[in-house]
Amino acid sequence: MCIEQSDPPSLLITAPWDSPEAHREWIRCSENQACNEKLSEYIAPGCNSVILFHMDPAGRQPEMQTSFAPKGSFNVCSITVNAGQRGSLQRAYQELEDGFLSQGGGQKVWAGWGIKKSGDAADFVVFGSDDVPDEHLHSLMSFSDDTDHHRFKHVV
Repeated sequence: MCIEQSDPPSLLITAPWDSPEAHREWIRCSENQACNEKLSEYIAPGCNSVILFHMDPAGRQPEMQTSFAPKGSFNVCSITVNAGQRGSLQRAYQELEDGFLSQGGGQKVWAGWGIKKSGDAADFVVFGSDDVPDEHLHSLMSFSDDTDHHRFKHVV
């Protein structure tokens, strides 16, 4: 679990699921309901207070490891592109990921494509450790005017 370094902060929870259906089953279970009850005091009421985002891995790493999270802060960038830009953004990300993988030292970057589509648009979300220079993330974000950037700190 991670908290955004902003005011007001956002809570980021990441978890791997075999499928959106498996996640829906988890959502309905009593263990998850109890956890959500404990978290409810931190969640503002309203229609956008909780966002579920299911992703397919964009790179060579099938799952986002948490190897970078306990080290402190990290970045999360959301980039929405049209279908014509998807291939170019994918290639740029793959080049970035390959560069970091060749250096060793654990996972530094992970990205995924949103499963849910909105017309021609595709959502691309990048998680980057503090070992990823800002200019690399800005380079990926330059593919679109529809971007979002947040910094989170690992708390649990």
